[in-house]
Amino acid sequence: MSEVLLCADQACLANPSLLGLEGETFDAQPWLRVFSQGMSARAYLAQDDKRSVEEAWIVSSDDIDGLNLAAALRYDHPELPVYWVSFHANGSSLSRAGSAGLTGVLSRNTFLKRYLERKANAIVSAREGETRASVGQEGETALRGQEASNVSDERAGATKTLPTPKATLDRQPADRQPADRQPADHQPAEAQAEEGLSKDPRENAAAVVAVDDAVTHVRQIPHRAVQTGTIVSVVSGSGGVGKSALAAILACEGVRRGMKTALLDADFQFGDEEFYLGADEPLRVGDVLSNPAKLDRLPRTEKLPALIAPPKQVEQADLLEGKMEFLLAELQSRFELVVVNTGGSWTEQTLDLIERSNRTIMLMDQRTSSIRSCQHAYDLCLRCGIATGSLLFLLNRCSKKSPFTSLDISCALQGASVIEVRDGGYEVEELLASGLATELVQSKNWLARSVRDIWDDIFSADDSTNRKRHKQPR
Repeated sequence: MSEVLLCADQACLANPSLLGLEGETFDAQPWLRVFSQGMSARAYLAQDDKRSVEEAWIVSSDDIDGLNLAAALRYDHPELPVYWVSFHANGSSLSRAGSAGLTGVLSRNTFLKRYLERKANAIVSAREGETRASVGQEGETALRGQEASNVSDERAGATKTLPTPKATLDRQPADRQPADRQPADHQPAEAQAEEGLSKDPRENAAAVVAVDDAVTHVRQIPHRAVQTGTIVSVVSGSGGVGKSALAAILACEGVRRGMKTALLDADFQFGDEEFYLGADEPLRVGDVLSNPAKLDRLPRTEKLPALIAPPKQVEQADLLEGKMEFLLAELQSRFELVVVNTGGSWTEQTLDLIERSNRTIMLMDQRTSSIRSCQHAYDLCLRCGIATGSLLFLLNRCSKKSPFTSLDISCALQGASVIEVRDGGYEVEELLASGLATELVQSKNWLARSVRDIWDDIFSADDSTNRKRHKQPR
């Protein structure tokens, strides 16, 4: 059986809930080779002549830093996929991971999904193995019995044709139940779900993953919010590209189109959406976290979206680490559209947001540094195993004198589709600085017009068609 090497410190191995796997027992997984000492993990791989380990997941260890251990294993075994598991990676550590040549960095959601998929595949393989063993034993017994019967018949002078033994390949005999099997009404949900495995192993894997995903999700999120709204996040590889302005215009445009819209300013350190919308006393992130019901009491206006502003004190931003999932779930259950503005730096929170968003706008402008940063951010998503199908690349501040076009940027991004957004000029800054975002959206400003033009691209399921009509005139 192929194995996955997991290395984590004793605290994580003794309490899997620290890794988001509450109720799991690592030692009970036959496909998982667990180590708490980095040196032991390296020694095991060095002696693995049969290449039974398919990939390695490095969380931490008791003797070596997790990232350093992952880099060492990658150096020792260049052919082995090595992933560093980090729930709070920052830009520096992600850069180190890239320099070490690691296969990828697994965020919380990606790690959980990968673990549950492996577990499901192991369950399916075990079922198939039991079935094959059962079929082989029954077939051999039937064959021997038939041969003995034929010998008896021949001795009695009878002639009988030996039939071909038939074995049922798609079910397990009723009398071959595991000794520890409990009655169905006393089994946990996971065990009852496994009893309904179909004949197709791929369907079995999908079913087990779906059940485990649901169980894990309920354990991680205690609230009962029903998630229905669409999340559109605005990110960039660097600051100063116009994310806050674009997010404000998108949210106001959603309100103009009759959608119940919320704008979450997730730039928790230097967010300024409250000034763009002219909000005097906005509801802040801390208020929502302490009492989500305050979202229901937000006054609705015909022009402005509901704003959730960052904390007043910059130092409180660190306290909000890991709270994004809860915030988004509460907003999704109450609003049709949730626009999320982000900061200039990339953290684990940014990657989780991209995974959770229905559409992620990756914005860049005409500066070479901005385009290069966007390339790095895109590469980071690919290395971390983040699905990039929801990404929509926008090139901001395009005009007749712009040095780059959407075609230039598409070539730099390995053929990804890029849409141009016209430069709105000084009018954008003047109106937003005055808290007149709604007036900007209703105006004939080029930036506001560009947002209206690409609205269908943002919310379409397939954004690869009909691109040419959105290329702005030069």
